[in-house]
Amino acid sequence: MEKYQSRKDVPDKYKWDLSNFIKDENDFQEKVKYVKENLPKLKRFVGCTKSGEKLYEYMEFDIAVSSALESLDGYVFALQDVDLSDDEAKEKRQFVLNLLTQYSYESSFFTPELLSLSKEEYDSLYEFEDLKKYKSYLDLQYRFKEHSLTEEEEKIVSLLTKNLSTYSNIQTTIINSCNNYGEITLEDGTVETLTLTNYRNLLRKSGREKRKEIYLKFQSVIRQYAPIFAATLNNYVQEKASLAKISKFESAWDQKMFALNLSSKVFDALTSAVEERKDLNVKYRNLRSKVLGIDDMMPWDNAVDIAEDKKEYTIEEAQGLVLEALKPLGEDYVKHFKHIFESNSIDYCQYKGKRSGAYSLSSFNEHDSKILMSFNGNFSNVSTIAHEGGHHVNHQYICENNLPIYCGISPIVAEVASLTNEFLLSYYMSYSKDKDEALKGLSNAIDLIDNNIIGAVIEGNVERRMYEEVENGGSLTTTFLDNIEEKELLKFSGADKLKHEYQKNLWCLRNHYYKFFYLYSYSICASVASFVAKNIIEGNKEVLDNYLKFLKCGTDMSIKDTYKILGVDLEDKKIYEEAMSFYDSLMDKFIEVKES
Repeated sequence: MEKYQSRKDVPDKYKWDLSNFIKDENDFQEKVKYVKENLPKLKRFVGCTKSGEKLYEYMEFDIAVSSALESLDGYVFALQDVDLSDDEAKEKRQFVLNLLTQYSYESSFFTPELLSLSKEEYDSLYEFEDLKKYKSYLDLQYRFKEHSLTEEEEKIVSLLTKNLSTYSNIQTTIINSCNNYGEITLEDGTVETLTLTNYRNLLRKSGREKRKEIYLKFQSVIRQYAPIFAATLNNYVQEKASLAKISKFESAWDQKMFALNLSSKVFDALTSAVEERKDLNVKYRNLRSKVLGIDDMMPWDNAVDIAEDKKEYTIEEAQGLVLEALKPLGEDYVKHFKHIFESNSIDYCQYKGKRSGAYSLSSFNEHDSKILMSFNGNFSNVSTIAHEGGHHVNHQYICENNLPIYCGISPIVAEVASLTNEFLLSYYMSYSKDKDEALKGLSNAIDLIDNNIIGAVIEGNVERRMYEEVENGGSLTTTFLDNIEEKELLKFSGADKLKHEYQKNLWCLRNHYYKFFYLYSYSICASVASFVAKNIIEGNKEVLDNYLKFLKCGTDMSIKDTYKILGVDLEDKKIYEEAMSFYDSLMDKFIEVKES
């Protein structure tokens, strides 16, 4: 796989095209001008909730301004992430964040005004027929009536939340571009600069002593920044907890449950099902030890796959493999997936300074999402294309079937679309006549559950403990975070102590902690995705038809009702228990194929 030193070396065909967000600098300035001119005009709509017609006019105007802001925000977010050392991109990002803060401030009158209405006054607004298309959106806001704030309080909150995103940016910038992890002389004599984006791949392809060297070199740098990461997490969690109190919730967790319109029973069912089968976590560690021939498994061995990556894929080969694997979803789905490649929606290549990890960035007013990743030719990268492409197609379907205002998606729904694709790709590989490819497919499916159900529950439990500590008057220090990380890891490992102190670094590296209880959503979605993919592969047309309907649901439907389309009750422990049983069967199947 060709290595690139900087973005300018990357061929254009492997870069994303951001022109559907912002065409060029002139378009950027034009949209900025439009937003700046129209933000003050929002105040003209003070009192709009007294009339259905006036409220409709406000909604139309607000959506137009928000649409321009969404385009600007998506553009600068993407621009910053392709080069975290680019000061001009950072300035643009901060400038747009300031516009978003101003928008929140100027529109702060609206929510208190809407929530001050009596039920009779609120219902009478819909006598104006045109307003009914926005009823689901307004109903979601009106639910918060008992947690309403005054206009002045809303203004204060908008100012308080201005810097919430900076904590995530600090952690990301430090990890990706503000330090030097050093160079590694590989076993073939080549020298490679160690970065977050190539760290796991270098571990994966190196011998055991070299793995140890890479692990210690990388993790020692991360440990140096632990006090800073603890401070940013503490500030973030303190602010989120304070905002929950200001909005009259007992806790941040209660606020999250209310916003999702779900019961804690959902998460109790998930965590109890996973914790009751923590023996499977031990089974997997024993399987890894046996397959890799290592009696005393150390953390630097964890990146090594139990099925060796014997093939290096080109980007074009990866695209073809994913399209082939997703054929069970039907011609229309595959056509939508091809559009991702044809529209240059993916930024593939890695180099120092680019944000690590992968994501799909979408906007309610844009049909095409943008995907960031770090492609280095292994099967994991192929799976990433399937995963993030699942988000992209989901967004395409939502945009094609809903009003723009309903084109968002809750994280607790969104990951089903991505993880189902990864399971389908794994299934496709597992049926290969080539034993190595079959093992790779099974290994990938096993890792999906290990990382996205068990791993996400472990880290989700850590996050809940963070909020409990802060809400009980404590603070998040390096020592406290190390201790809760260690406790959760030991609970699932069955061991008395950690293999190495740097295993506690997990909390330092988790950017998901700045997404407010996002990790449990992964576990729930992975459980549902394993059910969906298994049924589709087995030819269950009803599940397939329901799944394609599910992908088109907008936010005018509740989370509970969206899942009803799949026949899934999130409070039912069975769906999570089935995922654990599936995990168990995958490990048995892997051993069977390995020994055949």
